[in-house]
Amino acid sequence: MNTLILSLLFVGASLTTAVAQSDEAPIKNVIDAQKKAADAADYKTYKSCWANVPYASFLIYGGQIYGDSLWQVIDRVWATRKPIKMTNTRTNWNICTKGETAYVTFTQRSENHETKTILESAEARYLEKVNGQWKIVSVVAMFKP
Repeated sequence: MNTLILSLLFVGASLTTAVAQSDEAPIKNVIDAQKKAADAADYKTYKSCWANVPYASFLIYGGQIYGDSLWQVIDRVWATRKPIKMTNTRTNWNICTKGETAYVTFTQRSENHETKTILESAEARYLEKVNGQWKIVSVVAMFKP
């Protein structure tokens, strides 16, 4: 009996790990797609990375935008956005999935090829699965001085 219980626990833990690992690549892919779309000024792709939910939020430079205001600001910003040639590197990934939700933190280094400026940030994302696809619900970006 003890052997059966231990075996079931081991199999359950293995399946949970496998599911979590199988979600890592799609989660990283949507975060990468969001940033690449922002750099390319590709509004359609950028918006497709987000879950269209009333509680979506973006916290950047100490200001928070959420809900309908978020979509209005995104529409306004994207109306004049121009492509930027950037190289982005993400490290220190921490991904925690719980069913249909994920919390992700990472460090990002972005180098602008034209201005030669480098931005380093600590970032967080909250994602939800929508129709089987990971979508961003919340972004927090804290830039290093």
